[in-house]
Amino acid sequence: MEMPLEGHFPEFIKFTNEKVVIIRQKVAYEWNPIKCTHCRMLRHTREECRKIVSQTQEWRAKTAQGQPKVSNNRQKYMGYMMRRISNQFQDIL
Repeated sequence: MEMPLEGHFPEFIKFTNEKVVIIRQKVAYEWNPIKCTHCRMLRHTREECRKIVSQTQEWRAKTAQGQPKVSNNRQKYMGYMMRRISNQFQDIL
């Protein structure tokens, strides 16, 4: 029996025999492919799918005003970058 790869693989099939009796037959597959439920390609699962864009979440403590707290290192880096950009503009002018 041949099955299309894009469909599901049923455990049972129903057919009518020569006596017009409906028979329910269990299906045994020699090979059952691994199929990704995200991209519908074979040989990998959804957990291994390279087409899923990963989204990382970062935990940040909130301040009293409800704004995310920025670490001192980030504040220092942002200050450094602002000074550097400012110096580059002064050099241009």
